[in-house]
Order: sequence, then structure tokens, then C-alpha cells
Amino acid sequence: NEFLPDVLGYEDFDAELMENIKQVVAHRQRKGGHKDLFETITCDCPLTLGKRLSLRFRAEHEEGGIEGVPHMDGLVDIDLTYGEGPYESFEIILGKIAHCEGGSQALEGVFYDLGSGTGKLVVAAAILGSFKRVCGIEVMEDLHQVATGLQAIWAQNDEAQALRPGLQLEFLHTGLNEADWSDATICLSNCMCFSPQLLKDMALQAEEMPSGAFFVTSGVPLMSNWFEVVAEAMLEHPYYIHRKIG
Repeated sequence: NEFLPDVLGYEDFDAELMENIKQVVAHRQRKGGHKDLFETITCDCPLTLGKRLSLRFRAEHEEGGIEGVPHMDGLVDIDLTYGEGPYESFEIILGKIAHCEGGSQALEGVFYDLGSGTGKLVVAAAILGSFKRVCGIEVMEDLHQVATGLQAIWAQNDEAQALRPGLQLEFLHTGLNEADWSDATICLSNCMCFSPQLLKDMALQAEEMPSGAFFVTSGVPLMSNWFEVVAEAMLEHPYYIHRKIG
């Protein structure tokens, strides 16, 4: 079945995940999907590439540490653990946001992936949403370079340009604490391996986002009283969808 999602390969497959998958299948059968475009653009960026580049960087700095490396101030080794979710999971998450109050408007705004790795999720956001701007923020230079390659492929792909004319797709090589993402209407961070300090710093900076904005975390909820959990998605790991209430 061409609509069968990749998440079937993950462990801990449960009833809620099955229901989520059925929703994705039904959506694609009704409206058609663009996963083929996503795969065309990201075909040279398997999960193993991101993991390998991350492990290489961490190994190179195992003795001396990352202190003094540009954009790494305040980070520890665990903050650099690589992870990325599948396209289908992100499709489910955006679908849940669309059904939340203010979700449709947020999907037409600005998306950030905090810790964007090789940039695949930013490409998925460009395809699946109706955003004006999508941006990935990544602190490791080798991963950022891979992502800028995807940016170039996107710019030269006729189907992508016809699908999202005028979309601004970009990647920033910096730390999430150094960048300004206060204009985000939707943020996502695959943060389940972040250190407690980085989680705290990220939550504090998220409070600069506009009222009604959404923040999606993996593994752990956002540590802020300015956000409420409005939906959850139990996929390859738990995702928490928050909306800013202040």
C-alpha cells in the first residue's frame, strides 16, 4: 500500500498510533500526498547520516569538551544527541494542531525547528503546512551544511516552487539560545535528550512567542506556566502540543 506510513517500523505500536495512521491514510486518499516530493528532496539525508555526523563531532571534542566552540556556550554533550521523527509523525502532529483553536492560523505563519539537524523536518513543514516562512536552527556546523544543501535543492525543484511559491525556507547555524525565534507561530523541538538547563532556557525563551502560538516537544512537556498542553500524540515517542495562553 503506497499510503502505508514508515512509523509501522517503530516499536511500541499501539491502538492510538494505529488510529493516527488511519487518519493520515484517509487524508492522503482524499487529497493526495506530497511525500514523494519530500523523499526526492531529502533522499541523500538518511537518519544514519545525521547520527554519524553528530557522533563524529562529539568524538572529536570528547577530550577537550565543547567549551569555546562557536555557539556552544552553556551546552553539554547530551544536548548534541541526534534524533529526528518521521514525516508521517509530523503530518499527524500538524493535523492535531489544525484541529486546535487558532491552529489553522498558526499553520499559515512561521515555523521553527529548534535543533533541526539535517533539515528534513523543515522541508516537511514547507510541504505539509501553508507557512510563510520555515526555519531550522542547528548548532553543529556539519549538520547545518547538509541542511543548506536541502535548501538549494528546494530552490531548484520546480514542483516545490509550484507547491509553495514565495515560501521563505532557511537554516541558521547558531544555538537556539542565540537566535531570535520570537515570531514563531509553531515551534518544534525534538528535545527528549536535552539537559535540564537547556530545557529551562528553551522554555524561558518560548515565552517571547506571541499569544496563541504552538510549541511541540518530544518526550517531555515544555517547562513553562505560559503554555498549556492542548493535545498529545503517542507515536514513536510522546509528543506534547502546547499553546501559549499569555
